[in-house]
Amino acid sequence: MKSKKLKTWLTLGANIGVLIGLVVLIFELNQNTDHLRLQLMDEINARQYWQNAIFLNENPAPVIEKSLVEPENITYSEYRIMDAYLVNALGGWEDRYFLYEAGLVDVNDWKTKVEQDASWYLGNRFAKSWWESSGRYLFEKEFADHVDQVLATIGDEDSYQFWRETRIESIPN
Repeated sequence: MKSKKLKTWLTLGANIGVLIGLVVLIFELNQNTDHLRLQLMDEINARQYWQNAIFLNENPAPVIEKSLVEPENITYSEYRIMDAYLVNALGGWEDRYFLYEAGLVDVNDWKTKVEQDASWYLGNRFAKSWWESSGRYLFEKEFADHVDQVLATIGDEDSYQFWRETRIESIPN
């Protein structure tokens, strides 16, 4: 009788151990799937960044400056340079968003990065127009919605004003 009870308890314990093992295995498989998805997204983004690098050429700075001081005179070629520049910049933000979706970073990590950099990259008439007409549709809805909220708080000349206020006009002797 005692051996029968012992055998029943041992069988129950073994079954519970198998069940726990299966739960752990399912958890691990889900984590691996999330990591694989992130890796694939990173490879897709890297390919897109590389393709955009063709448009950025060796020195996109004059085109970036033109987009700040005379956006109405941007040519189509210059537009493609700015498009590549902005897609690549915002792609870095979106990468943080994907890490958040996978549970690897806190929600504040990606949102704070957007809030810190938005006025630099999007704080001008050209970039805001680009965002409204095409940029926002390239990104995940939750991500784009947060960028919209941040854009509502920054001015049309923030990028230009930051540059003007931080440039060195002259160095005293």
